[in-house]
Amino acid sequence: MGLFRKKSTDGSKTTPKGAHTDWTASPAHLLLLSKFLNSEAAERFDNDDRWAAVLHEHPADAIRGFREDGALEAADLDEVMDRVFKAGDLKTMLKERGLKISGPKNELIQRLIENDPAGMKTATKNSVVYRCSEKGGAACWSLIVSAADLLAEHGTLSREWLYARLFRIDR
Repeated sequence: MGLFRKKSTDGSKTTPKGAHTDWTASPAHLLLLSKFLNSEAAERFDNDDRWAAVLHEHPADAIRGFREDGALEAADLDEVMDRVFKAGDLKTMLKERGLKISGPKNELIQRLIENDPAGMKTATKNSVVYRCSEKGGAACWSLIVSAADLLAEHGTLSREWLYARLFRIDR
């Protein structure tokens, strides 16, 4: 059972604290959760009123609920660095440490972590990045598969396009 407030019968946005609805049955919550399949910075959703409108709660509250319910977990250091830093930032850090600055972004990240793990933890200490846990991922896939089936059935989009473009994942 998710920890999300639901619309009250009197038309107000939320019911009193303690009243919850099942987030696994909320397409809006599942769509937000799906944004974390490949890890994402929580702050990305802080000032987006569109999410609040469809969730009927602030996205930060939904994300906190996902965490409390075990659907989201903290991302690993390499995932945090991938979300927080651009390749240019990584190359600057490598240059400052006298390390090789060429290679794909994931190699730059690994090089920095291997040579200065404490410095990388310090550099990302204020960054909040989450990814779906196994539980959260399974819930998201039920929404993704349903959406893909519906779109493919109507000939609108292929499943492959949906997976690759909307969710940035290969399946």
